[in-house]
Amino acid sequence: MPLLTLDRVSLAFGHLPLLEDVSAQVEPRERVCVLGRNGSGRCSAC
Repeated sequence: MPLLTLDRVSLAFGHLPLLEDVSAQVEPRERVCVLGRNGSGRCSAC
């Protein structure tokens, strides 16, 4: 059973798209990493 399922998700910061029509599934014990250049909006706590 998946821990997380995303279906056709889109997300943008202003006019810069981060995700566009993405589908993904995270299974138990899998690791997930978000990559991007500095200042691209990866960290919401910064």
